[in-house]
Amino acid sequence: MTVCLPIRFDERVSLEDDSRRAVESLIAECRAADGFDPCLEFDTHLNADRDMPAWRLAWAEPAVPADSSARVLVGAACAFAPSRSEGEISACVSPLFRQQGIFKALY
Repeated sequence: MTVCLPIRFDERVSLEDDSRRAVESLIAECRAADGFDPCLEFDTHLNADRDMPAWRLAWAEPAVPADSSARVLVGAACAFAPSRSEGEISACVSPLFRQQGIFKALY
């Protein structure tokens, strides 16, 4: 199945409570579908650049503009960069929104 909704990407240094809950829900959805943990780490204080946007989020939004509570988190990526020359990225995409280029856009 392909779900066609506009996807909006945003970057954040850290997550607020509502965004963290959305990421936790996405992790649980991916874990249930795939049988393993996507290993997104919420603690980013060890990043060499404290101002680096460690989080990139993909939100599906309704086609007709509405309030932001109608959006759904469909992808998330977190960067761990212990130095300025190296890092690793962990990411996951909702099973319903895979094969649409969201993972590549998060990367």
